Amino acid sequence: MNTVIPREIRVFLSSTFRDMDAERDYLLTRVFPEIRRLCYERMVTFSEIDLRWGITEQAAKNGRTVQICLEEIERCRQLGIPPFFIGFLGERYGWVPQPNDLSEYWQNSPDQQYAEIIHQALTAGISVTELEIRFAFLEPPREFSLTSAEHGLSRVQMYLRDPALTVKLQQQAEDKNSWFDQLPDGTPDTVSAQKQQSLKQRLRSDFSGMIALDHYDSVEAFGESVSRYLREAIDTLYPAESVPDSWQQKIREHSLYAAVRRRGYIPMDDFRQQLVRQLNRTAGYIEPAPILISAPSGMGKSAFMADLETDLRTRNRPYEWPEEDVFKNESIEDILNKDQNYRVFSHYTGADGDQSLENFRSRLFHFLAFAGDNDTLSPDDAEAWEQLDKRLQRFTREHSVTLVLLLDAVNQLMPAENSLRRLYQRVWPRRVLLAITGTPEASELINQLNQEPEVSRWQLSELPTLTEDQRRALCSARLSSVSKTLSEPLTQRLITADACRNPLFLHLILEELCLHARHEALPSLLEDLLACQTPGALFLRVLQAADHDYVLPELATRTACCIAASRRGLTHSELAGALAKYPEIRVADQQLLPLLARLAPYCINSEGRLRLLHSAFEEAMQHSATMESCRESLIKHFTDLNDFSLAERTWQWLALDEAEAAIRELSLAENVVSLYRTDARLLHQLWQAAGIYQVNPLALGRKLNQPFSWKPFSEKLSTEDTVTALNIFTWLRQTGATTAASDWAEVIRPLIDAQETPDSSKAAFYNTLSVLQTNLGQEQQADQAIDMAIDHGFGLMDPGMMAGMMANKASVLNKSGNPHHALKLFENARLMAAIPPGNPVVEASIIMQMAQIKSELGMANSTETEQQINHSINIIRQLPPYDKQQKHLCELYQELASVFMEREDFSTAAETYLQAIAAGNHLYQPDEGPMPGLLDIYQWCLQRL
Repeated sequence: MNTVIPREIRVFLSSTFRDMDAERDYLLTRVFPEIRRLCYERMVTFSEIDLRWGITEQAAKNGRTVQICLEEIERCRQLGIPPFFIGFLGERYGWVPQPNDLSEYWQNSPDQQYAEIIHQALTAGISVTELEIRFAFLEPPREFSLTSAEHGLSRVQMYLRDPALTVKLQQQAEDKNSWFDQLPDGTPDTVSAQKQQSLKQRLRSDFSGMIALDHYDSVEAFGESVSRYLREAIDTLYPAESVPDSWQQKIREHSLYAAVRRRGYIPMDDFRQQLVRQLNRTAGYIEPAPILISAPSGMGKSAFMADLETDLRTRNRPYEWPEEDVFKNESIEDILNKDQNYRVFSHYTGADGDQSLENFRSRLFHFLAFAGDNDTLSPDDAEAWEQLDKRLQRFTREHSVTLVLLLDAVNQLMPAENSLRRLYQRVWPRRVLLAITGTPEASELINQLNQEPEVSRWQLSELPTLTEDQRRALCSARLSSVSKTLSEPLTQRLITADACRNPLFLHLILEELCLHARHEALPSLLEDLLACQTPGALFLRVLQAADHDYVLPELATRTACCIAASRRGLTHSELAGALAKYPEIRVADQQLLPLLARLAPYCINSEGRLRLLHSAFEEAMQHSATMESCRESLIKHFTDLNDFSLAERTWQWLALDEAEAAIRELSLAENVVSLYRTDARLLHQLWQAAGIYQVNPLALGRKLNQPFSWKPFSEKLSTEDTVTALNIFTWLRQTGATTAASDWAEVIRPLIDAQETPDSSKAAFYNTLSVLQTNLGQEQQADQAIDMAIDHGFGLMDPGMMAGMMANKASVLNKSGNPHHALKLFENARLMAAIPPGNPVVEASIIMQMAQIKSELGMANSTETEQQINHSINIIRQLPPYDKQQKHLCELYQELASVFMEREDFSTAAETYLQAIAAGNHLYQPDEGPMPGLLDIYQWCLQRL
């Protein structure tokens, strides 16, 4: 993947009005949809800028339109992508502005950036179309090249229509007066005709290499040439074999997010150095304690983390240890401060549209991959954390580095409290340091958890507020970047205002001052802005003011609402369609583009996809009266069958509390795979809302008005999608959705049994199926399934996994009334689990189950059973920390307590149940999982004493 080239194409379309409608319509209805589809496959955003579409020629005859044209041409050019300007000319020269046409514009915009260029055009008497062409490439900036030096691609394409085609189109049209320039009395405008011919002649003589078709004789030929040009550019810039995978795309999005946060940031050097010293002290600990940096929303936590990331990336100098006979009087802290061989992984929650803790884990897992690693994370949560731990330990060991994990905005993880508790329960390996930012609510929760006994306490820090000097520096830096100044009294008013202690609020006020204010209006404007008090309120004020600037009602508010409502942001083209009153008539660029430029300070542009810059803006929009209608508009717009559109529709249906609509669409099995592949967390949320995790099918029926079922796959899946389908099955089984898991197993079984499916996938499927069927009491089917799993897995899987399969088989035998046969198979499974490298977790489970069977058969007394279960407990306790450790201990202590209950030794039983409760507290809330039952039986035992 080329990390330099933005994955965004913006093409400016230039032509005269009315006479070129046929070409424009052909592009918009035939060519660009196919180009957009190709770009979607290549993970590229495509936007066409057409300021002639959707408005009348008379409405465009104003200075503001001219300014917008030049701004958009420059925006397309600055993107740096070769195809940026497509012009097509017929016989009309077009509108030539006169001084009186622009009088209102000059009055309102005397110091506008392009004023001099427009003045020159007025003096020369050229049309706006010729001005566009001149500005784009006839008289471009000195450093501009018409051809991409790197790729040899033409940056401009011009198309000149054959006059005979113009005559033919004129004859077919109802309006016969739009095809040639005419004077007010209807006679030919020979002056404009001569200017048009001069422009064409200059193109032919000086820029012939830019002319794709001269004298094209059909609209179809024109469209096919444009399509061919764009396709060749896409194939050159973004070849199919170099499409970034989802993880590479996420890296780009997080890097961009951090870069945006660094803009205009005033570094907190002292606090940053203090934090680095904390990291150095923590690095050598066996179980390094994470650091949580807290501050209210908008106080600059993300910007600080982005700055810290940059600083840490420069600290990759390992300490040079002296020879043994050289004495250096240095403390351990001095040595640690010099031993700064850091590697950094950063994750900014929500930067890629995914706010789950699983996304952080998955990105980190891929970051730690070595060449040749092709394993994927298990759908089982605990196993996935174990896989991550192995990679963490390998990474720090192989690279001899300290790995710093930066996790920004932990309060925005979904669900926030559960995610933070989950992180708190983890034990990070030595030289793996976790630094987190969050709001004061996150800090309060960590402070509570720190009070619990026998926990690895986190370190808490507060991000300092900006000093007045730092606020003054921020003001100076932003204003000087646009060659503006603020008087000392106004500067003092700004930096001493309480609301401006919030850096985000201060940034936004400065943006507004830069955009709007004339000098004499600054004092009153500043007071109006300061009265907003919060970033969210200021954003709403901007939207309400902008709504009055456009013909379409509440266009600014609805635009912001659509962006806030979207799953991962919206492109310019998507907004134009979603905001339209009628689906087939999108919002005109003449209205939308100036609005998007106005909202730019409040958005982050991720390669053409716009998202709101800060969660404060999203929260402000959630209460908008137009939010529901905007969500409905997005559903109507995203009707395509691709993965992205399906995920967007599902996201909106869930937000509207209309899960049934999404469930109907997901009755197609391939759509389930599509959504899991695109956004597994979203699929989980949908199924949660639908009640699919309810074990009781009657409970599921109360959630939905229709039975839940899947239609079989309509065609064979790729190997990758077959693995995805298998992961969905494992996920459903492990989450307790037994009914849904059984149904899904029947849907995917033909895929699994197909000859081309690898034996390893077949073994995994039938092993999971056997566990599911055992839990459902289907011992005979479970026995057949585990036999198939063993047959397919034998010789392919490591001994530990085979031991697990054999143990599953033994469990099935025991439940089906064959305890002696089960016991023999357990013995073999235990021997298999002991083969190096061994699987002590499986071994401990086998020992415990064998003890139970022997006790039930009278082959062991109570004391022997107690000893065997204690042996299992000791195996688990002696292992290094792993994610299911507390779950396994909780289950083993319950088994041990049941032994004491049979002896009626209620005192020891109570103590053992208390140990089970202590282990369970690491995993569950008091009202979750086994905790209510454990607490009840513990109290029951106490009452018997």
